Amino acid sequence: MSILKPTQHKSNSAKLAGRDTLHNRSKYINHSLEFVNWVNNLGFEKTGFGLFLQNLDEKFSVRRISILFIFSLFLSFLVFYDFDFSYSVHLGDVASHDIKAPMSFDYVDQITTEEKRQSAEASIPFIFDYDKFAFDDLNNRTYLGFRRMREEFRRANWPKTEAAYEAQVQQFFKFKSEFEKILARNISDRDFEWLIHQNFSSRVENILSEAIERWSHFKIIDGLDKQIPANMNEYVLREVGRSGRSVRDLVVPAGEVHNLLKEEDFLTEKILNLKNFAPRDQHILLEV
Repeated sequence: MSILKPTQHKSNSAKLAGRDTLHNRSKYINHSLEFVNWVNNLGFEKTGFGLFLQNLDEKFSVRRISILFIFSLFLSFLVFYDFDFSYSVHLGDVASHDIKAPMSFDYVDQITTEEKRQSAEASIPFIFDYDKFAFDDLNNRTYLGFRRMREEFRRANWPKTEAAYEAQVQQFFKFKSEFEKILARNISDRDFEWLIHQNFSSRVENILSEAIERWSHFKIIDGLDKQIPANMNEYVLREVGRSGRSVRDLVVPAGEVHNLLKEEDFLTEKILNLKNFAPRDQHILLEV
């Protein structure tokens, strides 16, 4: 036989009833709800600008994009910001990790750098443009220049007396600039005066043409000793055609290259009729 306990049943019923009973707190304030109500009371979304922002947000998700932009801006700040971490170390301590210096600098050893620069420069061969048709143009200019001066020489009235003749020679110097322009090179006053005394004769022109023809096969560099170190044994020549474009590259020994400033590089023994002139006249003729 079981015995019922009314008092205990009543207590359990009271507990169940207490769970369903709504307890009101008179001093509780929901701040989130209050803020929403305050914003709604402003009526900002009912204004024209508010409606424009609302439509913009619905079409382009402005709030999501703004949040993403702010997040990206914050992330870039964290990535690129140079944080300054100070380390406390003492002389003789063993570093437990790598320490990055706050600054960097370069020290250039000028003497060693210059030595290495010269060594690298000496190891690179010099390359020169070799135009084997250059003397053809020089021959044509020589012919035109002498023919033009002979025409002017015939037109001039050359007196018989020495003083008047020298005066006429000085007047003929007005054609010197024209002669230089045709030859495309400068002529000294002494050489031009010598040519006047030679009447710009065809004999002088022929000797020059023969010398040009013989030397046209030479590989000539103007001021060779000033451009290339003395220890260079060979040079690279880039042969160019009449159009100025490169045709081929040649490697020639240093002995085959002639220095324009050295007279001993240009032998004159085989030039016909040159020996008919005095040694001084030969020197002036070759200078021209």
